[in-house]
Amino acid sequence: GAAANSDARGFPAIDYLLFGRGNSAETAADLSSAANFSLRYLDDNIQIMFNGANVVSEDWNDYLTEFKTNTASSVGSPISVLVNEINFEFELFKNARIGIPLGKKTLGVTQVAKLEAYYSDDSKTMALANLSGIKSAFTGGTGLGLDDYLDAIDAQYNGQKLSEAIIDGFEKIETELANVSSLRTAIESNPSSLEPTYHAIEQLVVLLKTDLPSQLGVQITYQDNDGD
Repeated sequence: GAAANSDARGFPAIDYLLFGRGNSAETAADLSSAANFSLRYLDDNIQIMFNGANVVSEDWNDYLTEFKTNTASSVGSPISVLVNEINFEFELFKNARIGIPLGKKTLGVTQVAKLEAYYSDDSKTMALANLSGIKSAFTGGTGLGLDDYLDAIDAQYNGQKLSEAIIDGFEKIETELANVSSLRTAIESNPSSLEPTYHAIEQLVVLLKTDLPSQLGVQITYQDNDGD
């Protein structure tokens, strides 16, 4: 469970076990062999993730009534927690999925192996799915969301609705990522091609971390220590 062992459990371990040790035939033979423990290790990792998902589901069900009824914006209130978690998740998206592999924390020295789903080369798919989830947390999916809250108080940004500016920011990142065939290939062969993507992410950080909480009267309480 130590942080230093994080790549040996969960999705990173599964990515390696399924895609990082040879071709598909060799991997299948290895996983079906009674002589080694690869299949058991894979199953154990899946069970860890399943148990963790159950805890989240149970905790959410316990919290749902307060989330619906508590309309305060003070620290620890549902809306404060939601805004903070949207920002926290977006910082992870910015840094762990894009910035660190691109070398933004290592003076331009790329670290392509730090990509999520490095071995399967599904980093782009995972990044887009993560971005879609954060966007849905903001918009409420097909229901009411923070965008509707901002519209109700007529929150503006540079002459347009703040909600529209934030949604435009999400869509710009989605478009930039869609134009990349593979994050791993881009970082390995042409890292500068990802600069527009990273710049679009930085622009949205400002809206989510400054303008959104300011308009809602919410205080950002988590610490990211990256200077944005």
